[in-house]
Parts: sequence; structure tokens; C-alpha cells
Amino acid sequence: MAAARQSDLQSRIQAVEKELEALLADVRSDDDARKQLLDIAHKATAMVEAHSETIWRLLFIPHVNVSIRTAIEIGLFETLNKTRITGGDKLLTVSILRPLAAMHFVIETGFQTYVAGPVSKALAIPGLFKFMHDDAVHSCIKVHEFLAQNGFKNPEGPNGPFQHAEKTDLHMFPWLMQ
Repeated sequence: MAAARQSDLQSRIQAVEKELEALLADVRSDDDARKQLLDIAHKATAMVEAHSETIWRLLFIPHVNVSIRTAIEIGLFETLNKTRITGGDKLLTVSILRPLAAMHFVIETGFQTYVAGPVSKALAIPGLFKFMHDDAVHSCIKVHEFLAQNGFKNPEGPNGPFQHAEKTDLHMFPWLMQ
């Protein structure tokens, strides 16, 4: 009985996967429908994922960001988009790419062998991620510190978490222009 139930369950999961693949093909040209499907996928993840899995996924995000930022710095995405990665400083390369493969940013095609995925192609374009990681995230990390120093009150006036984190009186854009 348990084997039959397991087989039925696997068949239903495979049917859902096939339907999602078909839906994805249909919504590619309709951004509103794509966003609606994405919202449903997020809700499904929240329903299926155990609380502990959610917490671990959130805790893992900084590791992914560090891997992305390091990969950008050493030009790994540009290389990955031209060829498959199998060598280099193998331990470092694998350490950078493993969390990215876990998040489906790159694809592990074999033991310690990786190829570009759609997200890694976008990450090969310099600028945005580097800015967000190096500058904007720095402010976010310091928000709790800023709020604690200000009695956990909503900021009033021009100085906020950004000024606190960067130890400046300048607003972000003038600060970036320095």
C-alpha cells in the first residue's frame, strides 16, 4: 500500500512539474502572467518549505552574495559564459561556484564542472551587483545599529542609516560622486 501511495505521489509531483514547464513557456511573453506565476511559486515555496529550511535559506544568502561578489572580482562569470569551468585554482573556484549552483545561478554538469546559467549571464554585466554589495548592503547591515542609537524611532531629517554606515553627512549620490 505504501509503495502504491509513493508511486502516486511521485506521479502527481511530476505532473505538477510538467504543468509548470508548460506554463513557463506560455508566460514568457506576458510579464503580468509571469509575475502572477512567480507569486504563486513563492507562495508554494512558503507552504512546502519547513520553517527551519526557510531560516537556513535566509542564513545562506550572505554566502551566496560573497560568492557572487568574489566571482565578479576575479572575472569568473565572464569566463564561465565563454567556456565551462573545470580548473584554475580548483578549490577556490569550487568554493565560489558551489553555493551558486545550489541557488541555480550556475549549473553543475559533473563533479566540480560548471557552466553558465541564465542568472550568471546577467551577473557577467559589471556594475549593479558590485555597487549593491559593496555600498548599499553596507548601509543595510548597519540599520539595526543606527536604530538602536536613535531609540528605535523612525529617522527624522537628512541623516539616516546610510550616513551612519558611511560616517558622512552627505546624501548617497553626492557621496558616490566623491
